Amino acid sequence: MMGRRYVYLCRHAKSCWDSPNGDDFHRPLAGRGERNAQSLNAFLCARKERVQKVLCSSSQRTRQTYEIALKDVAQPEQTEFLDSLYLASTHEVLALINNQLNACDSVVIVGHNPSMHDVFEWLTDTAIANYPTGTWSKLAVTSGWESAGRGSCQVVEYLEPKMLAGPLSPDE
Repeated sequence: MMGRRYVYLCRHAKSCWDSPNGDDFHRPLAGRGERNAQSLNAFLCARKERVQKVLCSSSQRTRQTYEIALKDVAQPEQTEFLDSLYLASTHEVLALINNQLNACDSVVIVGHNPSMHDVFEWLTDTAIANYPTGTWSKLAVTSGWESAGRGSCQVVEYLEPKMLAGPLSPDE
């Protein structure tokens, strides 16, 4: 009998619009993004959430989100940084999910919009208005990894940063 499997979708936290190199790939997290990622980490650690594998876009803001939000939740040796997730299509993200080994019971995708939004809608067959920066969702895969497709996942958790944070500071 197959154990329960979960796919987690994490859109990078809020980033600065200015990049030291002048390009989008190297944009760092903004102060608000760092605080949001810390709030997500506190929530996940309080729940003793642990994930088996992480597939993270190699952009600066996704790496920073991973380092802050998934500290003590993910195992660094089970994390892959992929250039292909930077501009990944829905189909490309789904292929990464479908290609997971059966022994894997959980995988986190740390990526960007529009793919995080589109993959959430595709897997859950649920239309949502937006998948804001810093959003985290936990989806139960109701079949094997290779069969994860349209409507094959149930939403276990959907968290936007504003659901975890206190009042905004004056600079926001």
